[in-house]
Amino acid sequence: GYYGVAVDGSGDVPTVGATTAPPRQIGVRRLDATGAPMGWFGDAGAFVSAVPGEMGTGASEGRALLAAGSSFLVGGPMPATSSGDYATGPAGVLAVTATGGIDTSFGGGVVTVPPMKFNIGYQLTALALECDGKILFGARYDDPDAASNANQDLGLSRLTATGALDTAFGSGGVTHF
Repeated sequence: GYYGVAVDGSGDVPTVGATTAPPRQIGVRRLDATGAPMGWFGDAGAFVSAVPGEMGTGASEGRALLAAGSSFLVGGPMPATSSGDYATGPAGVLAVTATGGIDTSFGGGVVTVPPMKFNIGYQLTALALECDGKILFGARYDDPDAASNANQDLGLSRLTATGALDTAFGSGGVTHF
């Protein structure tokens, strides 16, 4: 399924979602302004991948999409720390190049925000580009100070234009409510 859509500077329409077979993988598809698939993007018009890294084997899904310069930023669940289709793990951002590969110039390709968590059934993920190039990232925040069943706050963090956590925002780069 598709969860996010954007329009880039050239009028092309990238979309983001996930494969349906567990464990889910991120899928980014790029269409031209007429809605036709761009066959040269990724592998025959789509970038489909589990998120690279050593974090786990659970589901990855693209839940939000932002066209930022020559890259597309995908927000959502990153590799889960446990296996299974509905595993929990960190929320973060994956950078995809304009041609459909992983953009390692943005935070090494994958950026996670430690207190931001996900469970595919109930997370919020949003991305917004600020005028100075910084990126706001929203997701579920696991509040360690709350009771065990009430620890799911809304969280917001800010990343720099290069994918580093902006520690001047909130408390160490994150705020929650």
